Amino acid sequence: QFTLASLLVSDAPITSIFMTLFFLELRYALLGSSLSRYMRSESQKLVLIFSASMNDENYAINYLKFVTDKNWSAKDALLVEYYSLASWATGNLLGGLIGSAVQIDLVIVDFALTALFIYMIVMQVHQRLTLFIGILSAGLSIYFLTLVKSTLGIILATILASFVGFIIENRVRHYSKDPDHTWILGKLFRPSATHNTVEDRQHIKKQEEAKAKVTKTDAQLDLKG
Repeated sequence: QFTLASLLVSDAPITSIFMTLFFLELRYALLGSSLSRYMRSESQKLVLIFSASMNDENYAINYLKFVTDKNWSAKDALLVEYYSLASWATGNLLGGLIGSAVQIDLVIVDFALTALFIYMIVMQVHQRLTLFIGILSAGLSIYFLTLVKSTLGIILATILASFVGFIIENRVRHYSKDPDHTWILGKLFRPSATHNTVEDRQHIKKQEEAKAKVTKTDAQLDLKG
């Protein structure tokens, strides 16, 4: 919203406005992908409505609730989105009508979104891999921002760091017998997550089947002995 307003005021070409907003909003593909694992059992209609109303702030709330609250549902998350959008629209209306009559120090506004994402990072760091990818993302962001001198650098850094994290976790889980107790995937001192995703349940089921198979084999050996 701020970017669009500044581009329109500066009489930027429509192609520049389109490309700038496209790459700026591309981050929602990454944000949405991190929530997709919690939405797989929902209807496509609900997922479409949910995706269309997601923004940075309600994403932050919903992600943390999905991770830490086993009772948090997609419908709860959708309500958060609509309440936040209603608040945003009301704030815009009031700001347009009486904003000039209210004296508010807006210095902190520039840091509000940054503070929100710092909080999200801190709450998500529960593995050494997460901490490593966070540091890598920060370093790559500085490098690409210096290189391309636009917000596209942040998108490139995020995609690259996410890909590196995916490769590392995928390789460790493929080759390690107990991946959750390896150093890179080991837990840091964080509150434990209580919300089980489809992948979590599949992983627990495989572990239980493997234990049952070992127990059955031991029992058969005992009978033969």
